[in-house]
Amino acid sequence: MAAVPNIKAVIEYDGTDFCGFQRQPSAPTIQGELERALRELFCEPSVKVIGAGRTDAGVHAIGQVVSFTAPEAFPIDRTSPALNGLLPASIRAKGAEEVPAQFHARYSAKARTYVYVVLNRAAPSGRSGRDTGRARPPGGGCQRPAAGVYLTRVEY
Repeated sequence: MAAVPNIKAVIEYDGTDFCGFQRQPSAPTIQGELERALRELFCEPSVKVIGAGRTDAGVHAIGQVVSFTAPEAFPIDRTSPALNGLLPASIRAKGAEEVPAQFHARYSAKARTYVYVVLNRAAPSGRSGRDTGRARPPGGGCQRPAAGVYLTRVEY
């Protein structure tokens, strides 16, 4: 019997309409949509997706790694296009590859990068509510002294 393939996929998404990454019983999530698409693709009710990390409601990703065990062989070069045909337009699979059985999206991650964008101007962004937040200093004062609180680098 041939080994079932372990697949690593890189996804991106606009999380505005989702309640985060992790599956929830009665709320739309990224993991839930990925698993629904994979169940449809493979006609298999037990496909589970592992994410490299979890995101909160409304958070976006441009290169999140996920992994899953495919219940059967599937042409790897067709995996992303097939998923994209089954996923909502706000979630895209950018690529997929077969990886060793011991690969785990969360535990095999070597780094994670988070970017927080704050729009600090009077005019709102045309993308407000989609991928920007807007901060206005209390009383219109200068925020330069407080900038050090917000700018930091964390190595994991």
